[in-house]
Amino acid sequence: MQADLPAVDTLLLLDISGSINDEINVETGRLVRDAGWTTRVPANGEIASGGVDLFCGGAVRQVEDGGRLGVHSWSDGEMDGADYPPEHRAHASQLSYFSEMLGKTLGPDFYWFTLEAAPADGIHWMTDAELEQFQLVTP
Repeated sequence: MQADLPAVDTLLLLDISGSINDEINVETGRLVRDAGWTTRVPANGEIASGGVDLFCGGAVRQVEDGGRLGVHSWSDGEMDGADYPPEHRAHASQLSYFSEMLGKTLGPDFYWFTLEAAPADGIHWMTDAELEQFQLVTP
């Protein structure tokens, strides 16, 4: 991806309410990471759900003062992700992705946090303390 767009080094995420296809979204996050791009949420930016997944793909992740990240449980149309037992295979893809992006400890911790933070039809806007806890913003 970087070879095709050599002038690009930052993906500006301004307004993302979610994703339609989680598989494509996490693959895009992996491409962003492989390209070494920075993901940035500007001061007036508001990203949620799959937008946060994509944000986590950044090799460097930045959130300007006032930028907001919203998380919640996913749903398969019948049940929320939080309703599946932790060992269920429905968690495998997201656990793998967040482990790759945030590390073997913080990745799963963040994933479980998102499931419990709000139901699929709700949203939890992360606090600065939560962004720091899960090291979503990199130095």
